[in-house]
Amino acid sequence: MVKGYCIIVDMRVQAGYTEYCRFYIGEDRSRARALFDSLHGSIVIESILLRMSLVNLDDTPHEVLVVRYCTLAELTDNCRLITKEVFRYFNIE
Repeated sequence: MVKGYCIIVDMRVQAGYTEYCRFYIGEDRSRARALFDSLHGSIVIESILLRMSLVNLDDTPHEVLVVRYCTLAELTDNCRLITKEVFRYFNIE
């Protein structure tokens, strides 16, 4: 069983939301939360079609810690930032 934190990306479909991407971001809770807090988007607009969730994989069922809704442009920037931070976490530090 994988432990740690991930960011799940969902898109709105006719039946609700469906997951289409998952970024594993490590086991450090404070670092995971800091990364998620630096992402672009809003935490209150549910009408937007793209959603990102910070999820704790240690719990069963997985605990969703915080949700952020974003536009396609914001998602593009967020994916770039996540990839850069994950690379740094696993390769440099």
